[in-house]
Amino acid sequence: MHITFTRTGALGLAVATAVASLILGSPAATAAPAPPSADEPSAQAPLTPLPRSTGSATLVFEGGPGAYFTPEFSYDQGVVTGYSTHPTAEAAEGAALRLDVLPSPGGWFQLRDPASRRCASSVAAVEHAALEVVYQKLCDDDDARRFRVVGDRLESAAHPGLTVTGPTTFVEASGLYTWNVLGFGAEGGLRVVGDVDDLRAFSVDVDSVDIPNRSAVVSGQAAPESYVVVEGLPGTPVGPEFRAGADGTWSGPLTGLALGSNPLTFTQYENQVPTAETSLDVELAVRPLITRVTFPADHGDRAVLSGTAHPGAVVVVRDSDESELARVPASSGAGIWSTPVSAPDAGGDHDVSVRQEIDGEVAGHVTTTVSYGAAVAVTTPVDDAAHGGGRVEMTGTGEPGAGIRVREEGRQTVLGSATVLQNGRWSLRTTVDVDSTRHVLEATQSGRGRNTTVATVTLNPEGTPEPPVITAPTIESPADGTTVTTPRPTISGHGHDGATISVETAPGQVIGTGTVEGGTWTVRPTRDLATGPNTLTVVQTTGDDVQSVSIAVTRVAADLPLRVTSHVDGQLYDVGTTTFRGTAPVGSTVVAKNQWNTLMGSADATDGTWAFDRNLGPTSTGYELTFTATMPGGTPQVTSLRLVYGGSLAFQVTSPAHNSTYTEGVTTFVGRAAPNTTVVARNQWNTLMGTAVSGLDGSWSFDRYLGPTAAGYDISFVATRGSDVRRSILHLDHRSSTVPVRITSHVDGEMFRPGPNTLSGVGTPRARVSAVATVAGSRVELGDTEVTTEGRWSLPTRSWSATGDHVVTVTQTNPDETTSEATITVTAPVFAPLTLSTPEVGDTYENLVPVRFEGTATPFATVTVRSGVSDTVYRTVEADRAGRWRFDRAWGPDHDYVLVIEQQAMNGQGDRLPDLTWAPSR
Repeated sequence: MHITFTRTGALGLAVATAVASLILGSPAATAAPAPPSADEPSAQAPLTPLPRSTGSATLVFEGGPGAYFTPEFSYDQGVVTGYSTHPTAEAAEGAALRLDVLPSPGGWFQLRDPASRRCASSVAAVEHAALEVVYQKLCDDDDARRFRVVGDRLESAAHPGLTVTGPTTFVEASGLYTWNVLGFGAEGGLRVVGDVDDLRAFSVDVDSVDIPNRSAVVSGQAAPESYVVVEGLPGTPVGPEFRAGADGTWSGPLTGLALGSNPLTFTQYENQVPTAETSLDVELAVRPLITRVTFPADHGDRAVLSGTAHPGAVVVVRDSDESELARVPASSGAGIWSTPVSAPDAGGDHDVSVRQEIDGEVAGHVTTTVSYGAAVAVTTPVDDAAHGGGRVEMTGTGEPGAGIRVREEGRQTVLGSATVLQNGRWSLRTTVDVDSTRHVLEATQSGRGRNTTVATVTLNPEGTPEPPVITAPTIESPADGTTVTTPRPTISGHGHDGATISVETAPGQVIGTGTVEGGTWTVRPTRDLATGPNTLTVVQTTGDDVQSVSIAVTRVAADLPLRVTSHVDGQLYDVGTTTFRGTAPVGSTVVAKNQWNTLMGSADATDGTWAFDRNLGPTSTGYELTFTATMPGGTPQVTSLRLVYGGSLAFQVTSPAHNSTYTEGVTTFVGRAAPNTTVVARNQWNTLMGTAVSGLDGSWSFDRYLGPTAAGYDISFVATRGSDVRRSILHLDHRSSTVPVRITSHVDGEMFRPGPNTLSGVGTPRARVSAVATVAGSRVELGDTEVTTEGRWSLPTRSWSATGDHVVTVTQTNPDETTSEATITVTAPVFAPLTLSTPEVGDTYENLVPVRFEGTATPFATVTVRSGVSDTVYRTVEADRAGRWRFDRAWGPDHDYVLVIEQQAMNGQGDRLPDLTWAPSR
C-alpha cells in the first residue's frame, strides 16, 4: 500500500501522544492495544484546536513488481466493487481514490470519502489482490476505524465486541484482533511504499511539574531524527531544543518557568526547515489565595484573618500603609493558615493586603476588609454643656454589643457603664455625682477584635476643677500585732481609687505591689517574710501625693508533725558533713540516733523548724537513723531514715543482659551507679544511644529504639562522676539478619491525599530500596535509598497526582543480594457531587444562634460558603477522607442571605449547589 499526504498549510498534524494499536503488515499480523474510542475521553485532549480536515491521502496496494492496484468504489453499495492494475506506483497514485484525513485524539486519524462524507470502517487486502476500503460508516460511529502511520506501516484498531469488516476474528475485550491478509507469491504482500512522513503525528505533553524548582518535563512524538525547538520561556525567548529518536519520541526538561501560566510554542524542524508546530500552556498551578475574617465572641480577643493558600506558601499581611502586620506559613497539607490582626483603635472598615509568597515569589494577592463597626460617639450632653451638679445622663452611639465605660479624663474610677444595643445606641446615668466645676468625661468603647475607641465631652468649660480629696491608705488584713504562719500572707486594705500600692518590709525592700480599684486593694507578696517579727509598710502613691501606713506581724511556723525534709529514705550519701533538717511541733526538741544507739545530733524546733550537722563516714551497712521529737507535757513523735553509702555501689547495667537477643522496637536500658553519675551510651558506629543521670537512690534508665541489624549492637557505656570514670560493654544480637521490606507510611487499599507524599517503611539495615508507581498505565520512578542502620528508610517527598489510583511496588536488595518486595494499592479521591444535608431548603435561622451546616463532597475537596450578593466568604472547610464536611456558624441578626455553596476538588473539578435563601425566623 502506498500512502501520500497533501498538507493544507505549512503545518502537519498536531495531536496528543499516540497509543499502540493494530499493525497491518505481513501475513497473519497481530493487533496491539486499541486507542481511545471516539466517545471516550482521551488521557490528554488535543493541545491545540484542530481543523476538521488537515489534508488528503491515497491508498495503493503493491501485489508485486509491476503490479499496483487501486480500488474502484460503488457509492450505491458503499463498498469497493473492483480494482485497477497499474505498472508503477506513480501511475497508481495518480489514478487512486483521494481521501480526506480527519485527525483524532492521540495521533490517530480517520479516512473520509469526500463524495459520500462517510469514513472507512476497514482497509484490507483481500483475495485476488483487491484492496477493500469500506466507507459505509458515519465518521462519529464507534466502528469508524482510526488509523495512524508508524515507521512504514499503517496501524489500525477496533472496539471490543465488534466484528471487523473483512477476514478477521472477533474483537477481544482488550480491543486486540488478528487481520489475516492473503499473500500473492514470494514477492507479494501488503506493505506501505513511498513517503509516509507527512502522516506522522507531532505532539507534546507535560509529564510532570516541579513547582519548588520552577521546572517541568515535556515529551511527545515527532518525525524521526527531527528537532523540536521551544519558544516563549520566561527570560529565554528561544530554546531549548530536543532531538527526536529513531522512533520519533522525544522528551526533555524545561526550567525557569513562572508560577501559573507559561504559554509556549513547539516547532518541529527537519533539515533546518519548520514542518510542524503546536502550542502548549505549561502551567505551574498554584492554589488560589482565599481569605476570611472572623471575630471571637470575646471582645478582648483580636480579629482572626484566616483561609487557605498554596501548601507551604508564606502568607504576608500588610496594612494600608504597607506595614507588615503578620507573616505566617500555610500548612503543608491543606494550605490552611490563620493569624490574629491588631486592631486600628478606630471605627469603620479597614483594608488589609494579603499575599502569598512561594520561595519569595509573590503568587497571589487579595485585599480583605476588616469591619470593626462604628466608633463610640457621645450624643448627650453636648460638648461644653452646662451642668449644675448631680448625676449625669449620657447617650451615644457605637458598635452593637460593645461595652462602654465612662471615666473622668486622667482618672481610673468608672463613673458609669453600658452596652451598645443592637440599634447602635447606648445610654447610662453616672453612679456618682458630678459637681458644677469643669469636667472632661471620657467614654471608652471596647469593641470586637480588641478595638478601642474613645470620645470625650466637656462640662462647664469655664468652671474651675476642685482639688481632689485623697483617701488615706489602710491595712485590714493581717491585723496589726497578729501572728501569721504562712511565709507569704495576702495583704489587703482600702485606699484612693487608681492609686499605686507598694508593700515594704524595710525602706526600699518591696515584697509586692498593687492598684486600688473601687476603693480596695490586695497584694500577694513575691518574697517570703522573715521568721519572727516583721514590720509591713504600705506606701500609696497618687500623682504627687504619697502616704503610708505600717503594722507589725510575727511569722511563726505552723504546728507541723515531725518530718525529715533534707533526705529521703534509701538515699545514698557521700563521706563528709551532712546537714539534717526538718519540721516538728513548735517548742519541741528533736534528737537523732543511729542503729548502734549513737547520738547523731539534736536541735530545738523553736519556730517549728530544726536542723543540725553531722559528719558521716563510710560504712558497709549504711545508716539507720531514728528521730524523736519531745514536747513538754506532750506525746513524743518518732520517724526513721535509712541512708546507703554511695561509694560502695559500683556502676552496672542490669537490663538487658550482656549477649542477649533483642527484637525490633523500643528497649529500656536500666542500671545502677553512684548518685549523680552521668551515663552516656554509644553503639559501634559511634551513634548516641542515650544518656541518663543516676538519682539519689543510684538508679538510672533511658529508652532507645533498636532496629534490625546484621551485626547486632555493641554498646559502650561511660559513667562519669567527678574524676571517677567507669566503662562497660553490652552486646545484643538481633534475632533475624534480614527483614522483609515493609511500607509503613501508607496502608494498602486506603485513599491517599493528592499532593506531597513521603513513602517510608522498614527493612534490612544497609539494604537498597527502590520504588515505582503505576498510575493510569504509566510507570513512575519514585526514587531509591539505603536502609539506615536502625532498619528505617524514607524516599524523597514527591507530589502524587489526583488523576488515578497508585500501585506502588517497593523492592529491597539485601547486602547478601537476596531480595524482597512489597506492593500496595492506594486509591485517589473520586469526584463526588456536592450535597447539603442540613439545613434543608426553606429552613430559617434564629438570630446569633449557631447553626450546623453539613453535607458530603469529594474527599479532601475545599467547600466554600459565600454570599451570592457581595461574594463575602462566610466559611471555608475541607471535606474529610470520607467526603464529610461540616461547620457551625451564627447568623444575623435579621439579615436575608443568598448563600452560594461550592466545592473545588484536588483534581481541579468542582461544582456548586443551587443558591440557598437563608433568612431569619420571623
